[in-house]
Amino acid sequence: WTELVDIYKRKIDVTSETASRIELEIKVAQTSSEKLNDSDTAIEYYSHALDDDRNNIQVLNALEQLYCDTKRYADVIDIIQMQVDYAQANDLFAMKVENEIKLARILIDHLEEKNRAIEVLKEVLDNDGQNQSAIEMLNALLKEPEYVSDIAAILKPIYKQNHNDEAYLELCRLCIENSSDEFERRAIYLDAASVADESLNDPERAFEFIKEAILINPTDDEVLERAQSVAQRHQCYALL
Repeated sequence: WTELVDIYKRKIDVTSETASRIELEIKVAQTSSEKLNDSDTAIEYYSHALDDDRNNIQVLNALEQLYCDTKRYADVIDIIQMQVDYAQANDLFAMKVENEIKLARILIDHLEEKNRAIEVLKEVLDNDGQNQSAIEMLNALLKEPEYVSDIAAILKPIYKQNHNDEAYLELCRLCIENSSDEFERRAIYLDAASVADESLNDPERAFEFIKEAILINPTDDEVLERAQSVAQRHQCYALL
């Protein structure tokens, strides 16, 4: 196999036609990887092929796998981003989303670039608000307090649109736990009260949130008026 690789390399040196040169570069890379277990040479010649054709999906996929196998995750990110760009330029929506999910997973699992991963997953959900892989990955990051606010800003509108009220209220709870700003917590309590009142038709839970807002400022007229409104709406003045 080494002699065959050398033959391919000599042919590359005398081949000027791009398509033929790419074909030979791929043969060197494939033979090096599959027959000689030589990842370095395979990466080198796939990279040459990529220089000749930046949109060669066969080469991009092969490089992605080799970089993963050799744990060169920063290079994996570059290759996947090229596939995302190719998919976007060619209106290949499913391919774009698939690669963005892979991109986010590598960023989280191997590079600890979670803020960048959140941005990528936001891009996915901006175009496909029902993408469960993106939603699940964001939910998994909620256990880390520093990401709660950014993730809530992405998921709350989706949960509200889908009437996923319990998940929405859980996000409210996490945001309250991770906020030291009284004005912000007051706004979240009132938001949660509205969901409990209007979507879940649960005045008792609505009052629980309103009471917490009152504790922040017992003379807050807007909060007191909200309590009156909920009581009137459900005819449950005993809860006041």
